[in-house]
Amino acid sequence: MLHLTRLLLLFTFMAVLTACGDGGGSSSSGSTSTNQETGNTDTGSGDTGGGDTDGSDTDSGDTDGGDTGGGDEDDTVPPVTEEEEAQLLTLIDTNNHFTVSVCPQALLGTQLGGAIDVLTCENEALENISLGNDNLLGLLCADTVAATESNLLSSATNPDFLQNCLLESGAYLKDTLTGLLDNSGPIGQQLCPSSTNPIECIIETVNTVPDSTLIGVLGYLGCEDSLNPQVCLSQVAENLSKGEPLISTVNSLSTALCPISTRADNFQPQACLTEVLGGVGSILNLSGGLGELCPEDADPLTCLLAAGEKLGPVGDLLGGGTINPGILTDLLAGLAEPGCPHPLN
Repeated sequence: MLHLTRLLLLFTFMAVLTACGDGGGSSSSGSTSTNQETGNTDTGSGDTGGGDTDGSDTDSGDTDGGDTGGGDEDDTVPPVTEEEEAQLLTLIDTNNHFTVSVCPQALLGTQLGGAIDVLTCENEALENISLGNDNLLGLLCADTVAATESNLLSSATNPDFLQNCLLESGAYLKDTLTGLLDNSGPIGQQLCPSSTNPIECIIETVNTVPDSTLIGVLGYLGCEDSLNPQVCLSQVAENLSKGEPLISTVNSLSTALCPISTRADNFQPQACLTEVLGGVGSILNLSGGLGELCPEDADPLTCLLAAGEKLGPVGDLLGGGTINPGILTDLLAGLAEPGCPHPLN
């Protein structure tokens, strides 16, 4: 039902867009970010850096000549350090929410935190790929799944797949959720209070029994399956990477989510994102179409995540990258009131 609702909402957006005229040619073509499945191939979202105020790592839609994805060696997702790699790999041989996600049958009879048979888990994960049951694995580590030979079933002698999948997912979450996944912000304080960096937060979250606090935080982030925290955080990262281009210009959405940044003489997308991340807990005035787009009593972050999930496909159809301000204005106006009161630019 939820999937059907999203499809209907997408069709509504496209109907509004059609009523307002063809906006496909007016979207920016300057961004190289394609925001493909899972975000694991994302080359433009960069460090979301809720705590970064220097604007040095702007998002994919930055038009001021900063980080535009051309010629910067740091545009791709950076690998984790050796120390972080060692920390992450402690997750492949115990019962935790990562292994529960990739090999639930292999964990039967074991307790959360208990030791598991790693190769049995590996072969179950490979079997899921060979049977085409890789939706969950594709969300966690799309590149690893795509590069894996599924005929290794029952013959794996090393847990290469589990290691590669975990490291890919961990590096992606570290890159896209920095500023959220540590104890410096309100979400991190609830999700992983004892962690000081994203990798520690991922490990703490994946090893945590989903008590009321954890379930509440993951539900607050808009995750469908709060029992799989790493999957949840991957969904959040994907929605955030799709939502960033929507606030890369001064438009109806960015004006609502980051009013201080949009009033600045020189608008900086990264400053807007920083304002959004810092505005957790600030209830928005959900008018002008935002009420149809964002959850009730939404704050800037949850509204942006909802916008990324629901408007991301529209942006992809228009070529991705920076969204023309007039298109967003007309889409939101069309949601609030039938018709198209504002002509496209």
